[in-house]
Amino acid sequence: MASNIQCAEVEQDNPRTAQEIVDQTHNLAEAFYRIMGYEHNREKHGNLYDSQHPTELMLWDFACLAQEEISGALVSEYLEELEENNG
Repeated sequence: MASNIQCAEVEQDNPRTAQEIVDQTHNLAEAFYRIMGYEHNREKHGNLYDSQHPTELMLWDFACLAQEEISGALVSEYLEELEENNG
């Protein structure tokens, strides 16, 4: 549990933008996908969080959970912020 606290402290010292958090989470979801033997290219296939494919959505959820556990960042809030600012 102490490692979670340390990660949260690092995040406060070096805050990331909403875009950086969403991008990092997306990269993590793509890494999970590669472990399963598939290739996902965001520029070619779009955002995993916009997908209708249940496996892609599951991998996005896994990446969000990992991001939250490691850094304390609630990706859904950062994604909402990006969507509000972009359109």
